[in-house]
Amino acid sequence: MGLFDYSPYPISVLAPGCKVVDTEKGVGIVNAGGTGAAIFTAGLLQKTILDAATGYMSHPSVVSGPYTLTSYDAQSGTASFAINPYYKGNEDGEKPTIETIVYRTVANDEAIDLLLSGRVDFVGINVPVLNAYLQEHPDAADKVKEAFVIPNSEDVIAIPVRKGEPEFLDAINAALAELREEGTLKEISEKYLGGDYTNSAYSN
Repeated sequence: MGLFDYSPYPISVLAPGCKVVDTEKGVGIVNAGGTGAAIFTAGLLQKTILDAATGYMSHPSVVSGPYTLTSYDAQSGTASFAINPYYKGNEDGEKPTIETIVYRTVANDEAIDLLLSGRVDFVGINVPVLNAYLQEHPDAADKVKEAFVIPNSEDVIAIPVRKGEPEFLDAINAALAELREEGTLKEISEKYLGGDYTNSAYSN
């Protein structure tokens, strides 16, 4: 989703009437005119960023990436993007070629069904979820193909414990370490997820 980043965040849009200054205490935001009651408030940001009709979060007017957001429907979770005409290309001079992209949030099983029916062109999905789907629907194996896998990307899953109970946390970690060492975690992962996903990039 890096292609859809809509930075920068211009102060003229997010905080009209304000300017950034360098003070003795660090960087500050003050009234551009230098006098009067402070314009830069939570209420101002609520309007310029979060307002459903005009807020920068859903209606960015200044972008620097290859695509610019053209519409967003919060109810359906659908966003439409078009090529940013001011984008000069990446470090290799490459520019996007797909004129319009429509991004929609759906459940994993629905995403693959939409792909197979031709209603969408591609889906972003976890590899274990795709493997599980193909196990349940082997006839789809020749119709679905991994286009690419983002390296070192994974969902971070945590087991929360109450503060002040380090012995409980140590017991959980010890049990997981034992299961990993004896190969049980790998067996469970391969059986239910279609591959070994027990080695975390965050544990190195």
